[in-house]
Amino acid sequence: MSDDRPHNPPAPPRPPAAPRLLVPAPDVPAIRLPAPRAAGGKGLRVVTPADDGLIRLGQRRKATRKAPPAAPSRPAVSPAPAPGDILDERYRVEAVLGTGGVGTVCRATDLLLDGPVAVKILHPELTEDPVFVRSLREEARFAMRLAHPNIVRLHTLQRSGATYYLVMEYVDGISLRQWLARQCPVPAATVARILEACRPPLAYAHSLGILHNDLKPDNILVTHGGEVKIIDFGLASLAEARVVGRTLLGTPAYMSPERIRHDPLDARTEVYSLGMTAYELLAGRLPFPDHLTPAEILATTPDELTGIPEKLRAVLSRAIARTPASRWPTIERFIAAFAAAVSRPRND
Repeated sequence: MSDDRPHNPPAPPRPPAAPRLLVPAPDVPAIRLPAPRAAGGKGLRVVTPADDGLIRLGQRRKATRKAPPAAPSRPAVSPAPAPGDILDERYRVEAVLGTGGVGTVCRATDLLLDGPVAVKILHPELTEDPVFVRSLREEARFAMRLAHPNIVRLHTLQRSGATYYLVMEYVDGISLRQWLARQCPVPAATVARILEACRPPLAYAHSLGILHNDLKPDNILVTHGGEVKIIDFGLASLAEARVVGRTLLGTPAYMSPERIRHDPLDARTEVYSLGMTAYELLAGRLPFPDHLTPAEILATTPDELTGIPEKLRAVLSRAIARTPASRWPTIERFIAAFAAAVSRPRND
C-alpha cells in the first residue's frame, strides 16, 4: 500500500560551528577609556527633525494646511569627535579610543539598535581626494561582503557633509600593540597560536581577491574571551592593487617593498607584513627603525634577525625577503612553517 502522505524533504545539514580560537590574553587590568569631556565642551548635539507633515504619535493633523518650515541643515560630523557627540542623530560617542594615520576611532552606542559599535572618522585630508573617495566606496562594498568570525565586521560607510566615517563591530579586547606593552617578548608558542588564528580569516579574504594591506600589531585584536579578530578590512585594497591617487595608506614599517613602489600586489605582500608582526612579537622590535620613511626603508638593508629562537630565524627571514619570489608563496605555507619550527625540538 503506497503512502501518499506528503514527505518533507530532509533538512540541509547545518554548517559546522566556527572553531573557538583560544589565545590566552595576558593578565592585564581592564582597558581604561578616556573620561567624557566636561559639560560645555564643543560637540554635536541631537537635532530635532523638522515638521515634515507626518502625523507623529500623540499629534493630530491641523485643519489648515501650511507649508512646513525649511528644514535646518544637519550639523556635519566633526573630524575631532568628543564623548557625548551624536553622529547623524544615531551614533553617540562614548569614548575616543585613539587616532591613527587614517582616522580617529571611537567607541559609540547605536541609538537605533541600542548596542555598541566602533566608529572610525576618516581624516579630511584623505577624503578631500575624489580618487580616494571613489576607491573607498568601492572597497567598502567589498569589505561588507566579508563574513568571517575572525574579521571585524564593517556595518556601513557613512557620509555627513564632507566627512566620511566607518561603522564597525565593536570588539572588547586589546590589540597586539597593547599586548606588547604588557608582555614583551611574547613566547614563541603563543605567537604560533596567534598566527594560526589569523590564518582562516586571511585565507578567506584572499580567496575573494581582497588584501588587508595594513597588517600590523595594531590591527590584530584579542578579545577578553581569547579570540583573535582582524580589524580594518574596511580600508583593504583589491588584489589588483589600485593606487589611490598615489596616496600610500598604511604603516611603512610593515609594508612590503613592492607596496611602497606601487607595484602589483598579491598575497605575498601579506606574508611580509605578518612576518614583520611575528618578528616584533618575538623580539620586541623591528629589524630596522620604525620611524623610517618609505623611501628610506627601500634603501635600508634590514638588520640580522636576532633575539629570537634560532629555529625560527630561517622561517621569518624568508617571510620578510625583499622580493616576493623569495618569500613563502601563501599565508598558509608561512604559518604552517612557523608552527612546525616552534614544535621542533630545541636540539633539532
